[in-house]
Amino acid sequence: MNMSFIKLFRDSLIIAFNKKIFITSSATQWSNELDSTVPLDKGRPRKYFNADTDSDDEEDGQRPESKDSYRNKAKDHIVAMDVNESHSLLAIATGDKTLYLFEILEETANTDRLRLLSRRLVARSSSCMKFAPNGKFLIICDKGGDCYVYDCVDYGKPGRWVLGHMSQILDVLIDDEEKIITSDRDEKIRVTKYPVSHEIESFCLGHTEFVSQLVFLKTPSGQHLLSLSGDKTFRVWTYERGVEIFQQKIDHLGTKLTTTQLQDGSTLLAILCYEPTKIIIYRLYSTEPVQVERIQDLHVKSNEIFSSVVFDRQHNLVALIIDRNTEEVSQITFRFNQSNTNFVQDSLPKLFKDERLPYVDTVTFMFKKKFDNIKDYQDRKRKRIEEKGNK
Repeated sequence: MNMSFIKLFRDSLIIAFNKKIFITSSATQWSNELDSTVPLDKGRPRKYFNADTDSDDEEDGQRPESKDSYRNKAKDHIVAMDVNESHSLLAIATGDKTLYLFEILEETANTDRLRLLSRRLVARSSSCMKFAPNGKFLIICDKGGDCYVYDCVDYGKPGRWVLGHMSQILDVLIDDEEKIITSDRDEKIRVTKYPVSHEIESFCLGHTEFVSQLVFLKTPSGQHLLSLSGDKTFRVWTYERGVEIFQQKIDHLGTKLTTTQLQDGSTLLAILCYEPTKIIIYRLYSTEPVQVERIQDLHVKSNEIFSSVVFDRQHNLVALIIDRNTEEVSQITFRFNQSNTNFVQDSLPKLFKDERLPYVDTVTFMFKKKFDNIKDYQDRKRKRIEEKGNK
């Protein structure tokens, strides 16, 4: 899959890939490129519980030069993104270990849509991030398995470590600023209390491959957790107790998902599949037990792949499409028909002129490689025993 992101912001979409940020609506499209020359705020991330007393700030707020500085400059593309709609905040992480925090401004003629609030250093290259619902802080997770909290009120404050996994964290959710839910490459989903993050409330165990995405699922009986995994299943959990209440097998490996709730309380679920690339639409009914119906499969041309997907306010499905041959990027919409719960593709996709996004396989390496070094040992041991018995 490609490193691209698409989020809904009111009546607009925020799209990010490479070093570009686009804010698009039905009538307009605004774009801007990240400015990596803006000085970093002082202070490095602090991996201590009592972080406020730790002092390891940089003197000038700049990243120290290292043998990796050239390589970092070549890796300043966007690797994670999140939006807080109620407080008009946008967070962007780049591969050169930088976190940008923006305020999203109202659309007016001939003005920027983003105002940079801070540019801070993160410990490692980021894998995922999530704003707290109140917009006061941001949790950002890295490929080393650590999670840091970044203040979104005191913009210059450095990040503070809150929890860690023994494996790469792939997704994170925040439940009412009291629980942090994380999933990792080692099949685990963990529910951690916050801010007392040394207390683990539960584990949701059952997946047999990496858990790529988490989404809250609202039902009449309360809020549940929906998880998507490389084991070709998605599951529904009562996450406070770590209990699985539903499991659905998928034909192909799903890597990304997006949901939208219909007026009757049911939920549309779109799963982006990896090789062959397609989107499978399911409808989940909030019954006891949960019921699911497969609605439709969406396809693109053989030379194209789906990169990112999101539902808009009208339950239309918006996707980014990458052409494998030309590396061109386009935005396509599948219109939702309420009467028959069907999706129809728009005839004219929106093109991102002069933008290219090469295809990069970021899924295959997520599967853990298994080595059997016991068989060779047992064969050698058996051979020694046989040779000793023949003497």
